[in-house]
Amino acid sequence: MAGHYWITLDAAERAALEEITRTGVRAAKTVLYARALLLLDKNADSVKRWTVASVGEALGMTARTLEHLKERFVKYGLDAALERKKPVKPSRKLIFAGDFAARLTQLACSEAPAGVPAGPFVYWPKSWLNYRLFLWFQR
Repeated sequence: MAGHYWITLDAAERAALEEITRTGVRAAKTVLYARALLLLDKNADSVKRWTVASVGEALGMTARTLEHLKERFVKYGLDAALERKKPVKPSRKLIFAGDFAARLTQLACSEAPAGVPAGPFVYWPKSWLNYRLFLWFQR
């Protein structure tokens, strides 16, 4: 896959990337990706031409990561290359629903079990609620 995508930055993109690397408070990955794009630019006026391997060694990134970065830049543009992709779906489903939520509310609102210190705010300890819910689900 090496050499499939060439980074050619215009003056506006180069200025934006240089600003990202020099000013402001940003995520470390954003700054790192901006530096990598600047080094991989084929339009650069610098004497030294950086290869993917040398950029990876200089910035502590793998060649595969840099190839993915180059691909995102060429296909989707500068903003997509610098920012993480937004998740399409939530990471996991909601687990407090239906019978479980009803049973949890019922237990939490009932009288506290024996052994809980008396006071104005008597409550079920979380570990006891977990155990009672575990027993209820085992039925």
